[in-house]
Amino acid sequence: MEFDPGAGVTAMSTKLFEQHFPGVKLKPSKIILSSFFKVSRRPMGVAQISQIAFQNKIAHDLELHVVQEDVNPVIGRPWLRALGIIDAHNNVHLQMNSISIDSDSFKEKLENLKKRYSSLFDGKI
Repeated sequence: MEFDPGAGVTAMSTKLFEQHFPGVKLKPSKIILSSFFKVSRRPMGVAQISQIAFQNKIAHDLELHVVQEDVNPVIGRPWLRALGIIDAHNNVHLQMNSISIDSDSFKEKLENLKKRYSSLFDGKI
């Protein structure tokens, strides 16, 4: 899932839509979605999501555009604002409680960087 305050809509694949919103009907969509790479697609349809919750905030009657392609879901401005994640000026209001990393992978990458740039860590700078 990607939070994208630059996206004017929220969109997800048909597969995810059917998993998370079974029984919700699609209506014809009047828009054409354009990606960052200028690829244009017409959604399969748009669903009216009656209620969605995120971090103790509940929003109602939000549009969700559904595309046939297997893409990562994008949470756009309308949902981000309705859920209080961004305000009218696109300032972010999101609290993270934790960030999880694979510590072994992180340590390995850190050691590789130290070796690669050892002259930066020799205390002579």
